[in-house]
Amino acid sequence: MLLAIDFTLSNKVTEASEHLISIMGDDAWKVDDLKETVRDFDYHLDLAILMAYLIEKKMIKVEEVQSKNPHVKHRYYRVNEQVRDK
Repeated sequence: MLLAIDFTLSNKVTEASEHLISIMGDDAWKVDDLKETVRDFDYHLDLAILMAYLIEKKMIKVEEVQSKNPHVKHRYYRVNEQVRDK
């Protein structure tokens, strides 16, 4: 049953995340900026879960950028090139 649920979810994820991917475009986003941008849409409450799933499926990639503090890095999220080219 879990396999069937995963199959159904993976078939729907591209369609369900199409809006988020179109918002992200070619830009790199901090998660707080992305949350602010999508706050008026139904999926804003589940954004962290959606982002984690898209990262796992390699649709979104994480970029770490050095901050002023050498021990801290900022995380930016960007749509994978293969997803944008579709």
